[in-house]
Amino acid sequence: MGQDFQRKSPLAAIHKTQIHHLCLGQLQGEVVSQFLRENHFKHFEERDSSGWSPMCYAAMRGDVKILKALLAKKGNPNDKTTTL
Repeated sequence: MGQDFQRKSPLAAIHKTQIHHLCLGQLQGEVVSQFLRENHFKHFEERDSSGWSPMCYAAMRGDVKILKALLAKKGNPNDKTTTL
């Protein structure tokens, strides 16, 4: 019965979707955290001494995975370098 419930139940589909989103969010968070550490940032909205943010570095590298993860964390899609 347990396996039939999981295959046929709309509740099981909803539960799987929620778990998928939770795991995806956690994975994106880990990807962003690693990227920030590697580039000596503490926060995704931080800027370095040259006025570059993590979003700028990810865009320059063409790293779509990081860009999507930063956007999921509410990163600014219109971010650009600034002079401090």
